[in-house]
Amino acid sequence: MNSSSLKIIYEKFNENKMSHIFLIETNDIEQTTENLKDIIATMINKLDGYEKDNIIKMMNNNNLLDYYVIEPDNNSIKKDQIVALFDSCKSIPNYLSNKYYIIKEAEKININSENRILKFIEEPVPGVYGFLICNDSKQLLKTIISRCQRIIDYYPDKIDSENIDEVIIKYINAIEMDSSISVNSILNEQYSERLEYIDCFNKIKSIYELLLNNQLNCKELDNLKRLNIKQICGRIALINEIIERLIANCNIKLCLNYFILELRKLDE
Repeated sequence: MNSSSLKIIYEKFNENKMSHIFLIETNDIEQTTENLKDIIATMINKLDGYEKDNIIKMMNNNNLLDYYVIEPDNNSIKKDQIVALFDSCKSIPNYLSNKYYIIKEAEKININSENRILKFIEEPVPGVYGFLICNDSKQLLKTIISRCQRIIDYYPDKIDSENIDEVIIKYINAIEMDSSISVNSILNEQYSERLEYIDCFNKIKSIYELLLNNQLNCKELDNLKRLNIKQICGRIALINEIIERLIANCNIKLCLNYFILELRKLDE
């Protein structure tokens, strides 16, 4: 299992507390799908005893009964796709103890399909577990979102220290020179989605990690060189905490304010 944020699914399975529907918001649909397949295969191995590698091979070849993947057809997930999926889910399992379905790019479900999904979610079939994977959960009906267990599965990009986003440079300089809560407006004017803030703080963390290893080549951030190793490590630890809070769906504004307040303490 390669994704730490998705491990909660397996943990819930082990505790016999599995939600019947998960909503996974991600910046990489394909990577999340692959990691989710690995987790489902691990659960099948433990519950039914089938070899995990064989299960994954059957998944990849679309030969695994009781496991379904739906994805957009011409940039839309249509009503007939959802009806066929849920009709299949209503019958008893053919091969496994449970049934599992994944809907990729769930924000592309059309309105008629959303209503069908909502009805299915509100009347869950025992032993059927669903996973909606999307880039932007705000495009889904609020009634669907409220009935799902939500997970954020984020994959950071490597940052190029010589080509850093101007917004991030401006924000880092602001927090290092001012560290008042008002500097958060720099991010709030640029970002609105949770994944954008997570991406931003991952890049900020990467910058301090480059600084720690004497690999930061950005003249606009030369003022960071005044920081000692303890101060840099403190910032990295704090940013990790902020990322964890954002992934856990904590209030974004409170996370940003907490970051500034705790940042002040690091240099006291």
